[in-house]
Formats: sequence, C-alpha cells, structure tokens
Amino acid sequence: MTGEPCALGGLSVLEGATLGGQQIARRLRQRWADQPQLPFAFLEHRAANPGHDWKRFRQTLTDWAQSNAADAEAGRDAAVVD
Repeated sequence: MTGEPCALGGLSVLEGATLGGQQIARRLRQRWADQPQLPFAFLEHRAANPGHDWKRFRQTLTDWAQSNAADAEAGRDAAVVD
C-alpha cells in the first residue's frame, strides 16, 4: 500500500506515540518526583498540547476518510490481518 493511506497510517502511529510518551512521562515524574534530574525529555518531544494535536489529527483523518471512501476502505482492509 502506498500514497495517502500509507502516509496517514504512519502519521497515526507517530501521533499516538507522542500522546503515549506524554502519559508515560507523567507517570514516571509522579513515581520519581524526588529525582527531577531524570531525563524524560525524549518522551515529551513536540508535545506542548498532545491532546489537542491528537484530536485535530483524528478530525483530519476522519475528514480524509469521508472524502476518500474507497481508499479508506482499501487501507482498512490492508491493515487487518486475519
């Protein structure tokens, strides 16, 4: 699979990882609150507002899927492993 469906799938993974990194960093900071020097920056890159970014990306993905139904279905079918 190539083109927009593939690119959007890759972006979905990256956006999800960004949001997940924020959640992991938050938990680690709670667990080791007495050690603020621990390096969590790699989990918090590019994420001033990850919840907003994720919602915006989901809306973009939904809009694209509605405008490109055949490609969206082909992408879904290619991603599902029996």
